[in-house]
Parts: sequence; C-alpha cells; structure tokens
Amino acid sequence: MLRAFKVTVTGDGCTPLTLNMFYNDEHAMTLGVRQTQLKTCAGTTITGNFPIAAAPTATPTCVINPAVGATEAQGGVDPSGRPMFPALFITDLDVPPGSGNQLAGDWQYGGTGIAPHAVFGTWKAAVSTLDKTVTPNVILVTPDADPPANNWNLDGATCGGADPIPTPTPTNQGYGAECRWNIASLNLVPGHHYRFYFIIHDGDQNHTGGDSGQACVFLNMPGTPPPASPTPTASPTPTATPTATAGTFIVGTKTLAGKTVTVSVYNGTGASQLLTGLSITWPSVNGNLTKITFNGTTIYNTSTPCCSLTTSSLLGTTAQRTVAAGACGTVVFSFASTASTNPSLYIPSSLTFSPFGSVTIFP
Repeated sequence: MLRAFKVTVTGDGCTPLTLNMFYNDEHAMTLGVRQTQLKTCAGTTITGNFPIAAAPTATPTCVINPAVGATEAQGGVDPSGRPMFPALFITDLDVPPGSGNQLAGDWQYGGTGIAPHAVFGTWKAAVSTLDKTVTPNVILVTPDADPPANNWNLDGATCGGADPIPTPTPTNQGYGAECRWNIASLNLVPGHHYRFYFIIHDGDQNHTGGDSGQACVFLNMPGTPPPASPTPTASPTPTATPTATAGTFIVGTKTLAGKTVTVSVYNGTGASQLLTGLSITWPSVNGNLTKITFNGTTIYNTSTPCCSLTTSSLLGTTAQRTVAAGACGTVVFSFASTASTNPSLYIPSSLTFSPFGSVTIFP
C-alpha cells in the first residue's frame, strides 16, 4: 500500500521543500476516523463525530490541510493503538547531542503523529469501535465504501498540483493517493539530522492488529545548528494502547415496542453502583404505568396514572439493584396500553445511582 516516498528540494538541490508519500492499493486510503463508538453489554453508542475531508465523488481531487478525523487521544486508532490518519513521526537525532537515538520520536515511544499538509487522489473515512464485551477489549475499524477508482491519476491541476509519481511507476491496484508534508512547517532545526517515520492505513482493515504500511527515511537539515540545549531529552517510553475513560455511565440500547419501554445502561464508573431512584415521563397514549423491572427484578408495581413518576421507594434487595463495574443494567417500564415509539415524548427521564448520581436516559 505504501508504494514510494521522496523528499523534494530546491533547484540547486540544497534545501528540502516537501516530504511526499505515495499510496496505491485495491481499496482507497483511509484518511482517518470520522466516528468513534463504544460497544458494551448495553449496546453500541456513538461517542464522537469528527470533521474529516470528504471522500471525492469524482476522482481525482485534493485538499490542503485536510481534516483527518479523530486524534489518537479521541480514539482515532487501529487495534494496535496506531493513528488511523496518515501520520509522520519525527526523531531529532541530535537531541541530546550525539545521542543517535533513532526511535525517540516514533509512535511506539510516545512520538506525536503529524497529519499531512495536503492530500491528492482519493481516500475515505472509517468508524472505530471500542468493544468492551470481550476481554481483553478490542478496537474494530470499519472503513467506508470506496469512492470511484482513480489509479495513479492524482490531480495535477488544483491545489498547486500533485507531485510527479516516482519512476519506475509503482504497482497500480486501482486507488492512488499522495500525502505531502511541507518541510518549512515541521519546525526542523538547521544542522540537525532527522529520522522520518510514516504510518498509513489501507481501506479494508481486515488484518489482525490493523492493516498498515510503515517506512522511514533520514534527512539532514542544511544550516548551522544552534548552541546545544543543557536540558536533556527525557527517555522514551512505549505508547500504551488507548482504553475507554472510566467514570461515567453509558446509555445504550433503547427499545420502544408493544407496551414496554426498555433502556440498557453500562456502568463505566469503575465501582459498583446501586439504583436508588428514578424519574420517568410518558405520553398519555401509554395509559397508566403498571410496573418497572431492573435486571428482571420488579422494583415498582403500583399502577400510576399519566404522565410522570419520580420515586426513591424501590422494591428489590440492594444486591438486585446493584450494577457491578463494567456490567450492564436493564430497566423495563410497562404500561397499560401500547407505548409511543417517539423518544422525545419521554423527556425528561433518568435513573439515580449511588454513589454516582443521576443518569439521563431520555433523550
């Protein structure tokens, strides 16, 4: 998938201008993650939507400073924790002076991935799902459908034009792209030596751990180096695989069917939580509220007329109303008549857990 890379220079061959990476595969390049999801025993919940350059509908095309979706911290990563966007990692081999450390800026050692300053050709986005229903948790990446094929036609007319494809022409499998980084925007130090490390992902992501291409190149930045800094660079440490942030409840699947309204919640707080109260609003078409169960246990069975209930007088034992950390709770509201399927008619509704507090279940 990563077919070639090069550094362009000024006409005299002395000053580097751009760093160029060329992609071609049987599917369009993944530019990044447009949406993150969390899958738990309560169902699958969207946790974020992120701006990303739209995939071309008539290829080829180009974008300057493209939005590349979720960052690593936001969950825009593959199953191995690598950034899904085309990423450049930089190691300054002269910090500390003469260290020769050729890995310090890599992803594996805490380096910061830099998105391309321009992209040419064709690409697409993906959805990343953190699946907490399995142990250990896994990340599933699902790319969008491919745009029209463009082969090695990278759009030489707009955005200043794509760079010439290296010769001999690399393998063509139908979907070509170029990612370009501007050397002047990378804050490189004159006289220093650098290692550039690339990561890029293809458009099917069907390999264990993530489907990526990687490569590296060395660059000597012309000029006179400044005086050495007396402060040494900290030793590199491996990058940990991202995990879901603890400390909250996730509201999952909501089913409005027949005479019941069912809501599942996931306890992501890191501690057991006790259901101590609830509040629900419902439309008159539902008739009386007849019963409420929690994980199969009846916690309320007094027929209540339309159209709201707030109570902390719940049936069931403490154990029956407790949700362990990392587990799910399902509450079922039963009505005398067929329940409305319009979620907006159940606002406001919430569950109260101790010690966490209130969890809004509608909207």
